Amino acid sequence: MGQEITEVLEYNPANIFVRKIIRPKYTYLQGIKIAELPSLPLPKSNAGSSMLSHITVSKFVDHLPFHRLIQIYKRQGLNLSDSTLGGWFKGVSVLLEPLYKELHCQVVTCRYLQMDESPIGVQDSHKQGALHAGYQWVVHNPEKRLVLFKYAQGRGGSTPHELLKEFSGTLQTDGYQVYQSLNLTYAITLLGCLAHGRRYFE
Repeated sequence: MGQEITEVLEYNPANIFVRKIIRPKYTYLQGIKIAELPSLPLPKSNAGSSMLSHITVSKFVDHLPFHRLIQIYKRQGLNLSDSTLGGWFKGVSVLLEPLYKELHCQVVTCRYLQMDESPIGVQDSHKQGALHAGYQWVVHNPEKRLVLFKYAQGRGGSTPHELLKEFSGTLQTDGYQVYQSLNLTYAITLLGCLAHGRRYFE
């Protein structure tokens, strides 16, 4: 007579596991031979590429601070310290630098860009319990749908000059004075922001 099928949505938690790389040792007349260890993302570290990718995606895509990620791993039976997780993340950041530089090149190779800077609270070891204001400079390439972020401690003109020294074309920004100097130094035409312009009328 057939069958009735009921589908129930369940959840299988992520599985943290240890991958063993076994290299046999061989003796011969001149000594001992063993195969070279396959290249790992971070030398002298036991973190594999999938683990490092998960940490990076959790931080930047899922917005999980490290202390929450450590708690999640602890529930799964893995105990990591702040320093270990921070060291792994620093190593990944160094590995990604060539990709960041290539993204920068891709973003500025067009004739029209949008740019803005936003304040962000930053923890500082020199100011315990207090935040100081840093800035995320954002460059948007609408044609290629690419976005470049550049963190800076201040809001001065050195950051946009550094980001746009290879750019020539039209740049759309708000009325912040720092952008005014760009069209004097480079082949850049400034375009105002309509949303900011409307504030004076509506």
